[in-house]
Amino acid sequence: MWGQEFLFAIDMEATPSISIDRQAPLPMTRVPNSNLWYRLMRLRAGVTHSYEFFSDGKAMSLMY
Repeated sequence: MWGQEFLFAIDMEATPSISIDRQAPLPMTRVPNSNLWYRLMRLRAGVTHSYEFFSDGKAMSLMY
């Protein structure tokens, strides 16, 4: 997070999308020559946000 700029990233082969604050999933951008994908978003600071990654239109369960 930089001010109101939030960086979302994921490492995967398939093309992912991301839903932020339960909105419709948005496409992500691939880092050239890698399996890293990202989306930079301007969000309101000082409040809680939620996000969920999708692959092939299905929500992903991520284990950390």
